[in-house]
Amino acid sequence: MVAWISGRASEVAQRRFDELGLHHCILACADKATALRELQQQYDLTPDQCCFVGDDLPDLPAFAVCGLKIAVADADPLVLSRADFVTQKRGGQGAAREVIEHILGAQGQWQILLDRFTRADWTEHENLQK
Repeated sequence: MVAWISGRASEVAQRRFDELGLHHCILACADKATALRELQQQYDLTPDQCCFVGDDLPDLPAFAVCGLKIAVADADPLVLSRADFVTQKRGGQGAAREVIEHILGAQGQWQILLDRFTRADWTEHENLQK
């Protein structure tokens, strides 16, 4: 399950969320930690089963209720100091993809995905859940 929690309302973010077919888009969220806890309860997840990517001080409470804390390269120094993993890329410059690669790599799934993309018979519409 993937959720997008942002303190800002953004038509661009909503459009990108829709394009990606993500599960939850929570925009203009004043309390990201509460939103994350509600998602954990809804999906019966423990904090250790959750990751949060942040860049600024309002993200720190959400860091407190997740197992994997990730900061983007251009995050506030305090956020960087509390992160378990810091991306090489800046926010909006490829950091999200880097986070996905990091998580899939840790799960042993990244190479499987790459192998599918490099097959000669792969098509854009192939179900990657197989």
